[in-house]
Amino acid sequence: MVGRLPLWRPRKKGSFWAVTLVKNEIDIIELSVRHFVDQGAERVLVADNGSTDGTLELLRRLAEELPIIVIEDRLTAYHQGEKMSFLARAAWRGGADWVVPFDADELWYAPAGTLRGHLAASPSSIIDANIFNAYPIDGEPGPYRVDTVRHDFTQCCFRSHPVARLANGNHTVNVLGRKSNEINMLHIPWRSKEQMRMKVTQGWAAIEATGAEVGFDGHWGEMSEAKESAIDEIWASIALGVETELDFGYKARGSLARIEPSTWTHWPDDFPAESTS
Repeated sequence: MVGRLPLWRPRKKGSFWAVTLVKNEIDIIELSVRHFVDQGAERVLVADNGSTDGTLELLRRLAEELPIIVIEDRLTAYHQGEKMSFLARAAWRGGADWVVPFDADELWYAPAGTLRGHLAASPSSIIDANIFNAYPIDGEPGPYRVDTVRHDFTQCCFRSHPVARLANGNHTVNVLGRKSNEINMLHIPWRSKEQMRMKVTQGWAAIEATGAEVGFDGHWGEMSEAKESAIDEIWASIALGVETELDFGYKARGSLARIEPSTWTHWPDDFPAESTS
């Protein structure tokens, strides 16, 4: 990692830092960074992994007006767990009480009030975020259609710790203590067909650079072998609702609810979540 990391500061009770690793996310990174600032983040720590689409330059401009720390990750290989763990420990050193590890395509919401207020009042040490996948309408950004059945996996946020170690995907962390899962997250993985194609290509290239076998991450392996016709078919299912057996790991499993997340300050009480059973 290259760049100026925060100096050591005593823990600021009730604060949280959001930390992320990004590459070529210029279409959504400003939305997610501003979202976490609006939710009360003390700092947003971003490591850019060699973006070529202007993401790094945009982040540097945003850092002039927002509490963002931008550094560069020049290691091509995936190693996400190790890199995110490094960022989480940097947040601890900077005085964070809580750490929220996120991807650029994620918007996290508390059940009421801001994320900062919810974390500050929580008795837990780890909170798992329930994931709801969102899809663009007619291939355009926001509003979105959201799957009312939550994703199989969750992602975690946690009280900062000097030796916190995150797993790949930010699904688990080695911090001990009480665990809960009242936070929800909108996940917007696919925003355009070109963005999907780029994500498939760069994601698998990063995994291959580790020397890992295809089994390293199942849906990335599936995506790496996809032909252009498969990308066309999956995008048609997302943008137009065309039925397909193809998946890439984010296929809707329930009914779709139209939402406008830019109007949300917290997860709405009337969101029509369905049972996974």
